[in-house]
Amino acid sequence: METIQIKAPQNPDDDSFTWTRCIETPSPTAKSTFFYVQEAGMLKMSAEQVSERQNMHSYLIVCVLSGEGYFTFRGKRTHASAGACFFIDCMEPYSHESSRDFPWQLIWVHFNGATSKQYYQYFTKNFPNLFYPVSIDRVGDFLRKIILNTQLKTSYYEASNSGLIASLLTEMITIPKTSRRKRASRTSMDEKLDEILHYLQTHFTENITLEDLSEMFYISKYYLSREFKKKYGEGINSCINLFRINRGKELLRFTDKSIHEISEMCGIPDTNYFIKLFKSAENMTPSEYRQKWKG
Repeated sequence: METIQIKAPQNPDDDSFTWTRCIETPSPTAKSTFFYVQEAGMLKMSAEQVSERQNMHSYLIVCVLSGEGYFTFRGKRTHASAGACFFIDCMEPYSHESSRDFPWQLIWVHFNGATSKQYYQYFTKNFPNLFYPVSIDRVGDFLRKIILNTQLKTSYYEASNSGLIASLLTEMITIPKTSRRKRASRTSMDEKLDEILHYLQTHFTENITLEDLSEMFYISKYYLSREFKKKYGEGINSCINLFRINRGKELLRFTDKSIHEISEMCGIPDTNYFIKLFKSAENMTPSEYRQKWKG
C-alpha cells in the first residue's frame, strides 16, 4: 500500500516535481532465478513531499543525490542529506519526506527474488538501514544502469539487471563498518562544516544540540565544536543564536507580531531570554529596535 502526498499545486503545468519511473512485471524465469526489478526511477522535487508505504513484497534501495529530508523507519525519524542511502524491507511501514526549503532528488530501485531476503538479513545484522557509503557515485551508477537497462529492454536485460543488483548489494555489504560511520571519504572537513552550517541556517528554530549534530553528521562533538569555531569564528550555539536574532530583526521590522510571538517564531519560547539575547547582540531591546527601524 502506498500513499504519496505532494504538498504543491497539482495541475498539468505543475513543475513541482519531475520523475522517471519504470514499473516492471518480471518474467517467470526472472522470478524463479534472478534478482528482479519491480520498479526503478529518479525523482526530483521542487516542493515539500511525503511518501508513506507498507505491506509491499519488495526490498528498496534509495540514494539521496541532492537536497535533504527525513526517513522514518521502525518509529525512528532520521535526517538524511545528499550522499545518504537507505535499504529496507517494504513489508514494514516506512516514510520519507523531502525538505520544504531544500527538496531532494532521489534515485531508487524496488527489487526482489533470488536471495534478497538473505542479503537484507545479513545487511541489517551488521549495518543501519540508513547509511552513508564511502562512494555514493558507485551506488548511483549502479542505480542509473538499472534504470537505463529497464528502459531499453535489450536482450537478456533481466539477467543483466540481476547482475547489477547483485553488484550493488555486494558494494553495500563489503564497505568496512568504520567507513559507514563517516561521510563520503571525498568530502573534506571544510565541506562537512559547510553542510553543518547550511543545516543550522535552515533549522535554527528547532532545538538543536551538539549531540544531535554529532550523531547526524558522524563526527565527534568535541572535534566538531573545535573545528566549527576555528572556521567560522563562532561557536555552534552562538551561531544558532545569531540566526535567531537576525530572524527576529526581520520580523520586528516587517511584521506587527508581538515580541512573544516573534520569540517563539525564532525558536526561543522564553520571551525574557529572547530579549536578553537581543539586547546583548544589539545593545537595545527588541521594542527599541522596532521603534528605530520600523517604517
